[in-house]
Amino acid sequence: LFVLCLDESYQSSNDNIIKEDNKRSVGLNFLHGGGTKNNTANRWFDKTIQIIVGPNGYSGLNYEHSLAEGGIITTLVDYALDYCKTAEPLVHTNEPSLLSKCRIVIPKEVEQSIIESEKRVNKFIENCDLIVHKYPEYGKDFAKQNKLSIDAIIQVALQVAYFRSVLK
Repeated sequence: LFVLCLDESYQSSNDNIIKEDNKRSVGLNFLHGGGTKNNTANRWFDKTIQIIVGPNGYSGLNYEHSLAEGGIITTLVDYALDYCKTAEPLVHTNEPSLLSKCRIVIPKEVEQSIIESEKRVNKFIENCDLIVHKYPEYGKDFAKQNKLSIDAIIQVALQVAYFRSVLK
């Protein structure tokens, strides 16, 4: 099961090419949505895969790792991207939408719980940081040539980064 998250704008540049200083804000948006004033309410962490598309065309994936190994997900994503390159455009009709706005009454105690949850998630987000570093020497081709698991390389990189930044 996956969710398509169509994001509102967030704090980033409007350029079509992601600049070095913009990679961080794009990455944080894909990770947690940037807080309750941005796109955090548009993240669904109970779903395995979140396909995230921003209004400026940036797109990414956020997925819960316990259900499927990284290799399976990357194969799925590669297939979808290849399909998009050759897919025919969808036919548009002028028929009106069958969707209608749903009105939900939220009880006061639930509303208060939502406010408290917003405060907690914003605090977690304030404590989250991200540095994007592209290291072209180790990529998909390197892993294949050396018969290494891409997932294992990423897991080791995360552990080394944590050790170097926190445990020193």
